[in-house]
Amino acid sequence: MRKLSLLFAFLLTGSVVGCSQRGNFEGKWIASDKSSWDGSKFVRKLAIKRNGENFLLYPTVEQYRDTGRTAGDMGKNAVWSSSPSGTVSATLKDGKLMVNPIFSFTFVKSDGTVLGPEGEVYKRESVEEFSKLKKEAFDSYKEKNPRTIIVP
Repeated sequence: MRKLSLLFAFLLTGSVVGCSQRGNFEGKWIASDKSSWDGSKFVRKLAIKRNGENFLLYPTVEQYRDTGRTAGDMGKNAVWSSSPSGTVSATLKDGKLMVNPIFSFTFVKSDGTVLGPEGEVYKRESVEEFSKLKKEAFDSYKEKNPRTIIVP
């Protein structure tokens, strides 16, 4: 009986250790980023799903965009828009999700975040975090385009 208990404990420990390295990345992540051409903020979303021994990444950019329509003397209209970037495959190597040899994501154990390849810090997506980042994007957009009307 003792041998069976030890075997079970060993198997359980091995599965937890193996899964924890892979499981840290899985889920929905969110980060704030800044446009390189005008400095306005936008939201990066990243869904990560396991696909056998590999992972599938679903990146999306969400931001306020000019609709191109004018609102009379008030200026232009803008809407919140979502732009999926397609699906990307990644492999787990040395604790990092590798998309290619120079493009990787790292799970940061100390704060439970994911560090992106361009230095962006992804947090687990929540309603509160998304609302906060969307407000930052709104404030940034309005600062750059004060006469723009945001259309719901």
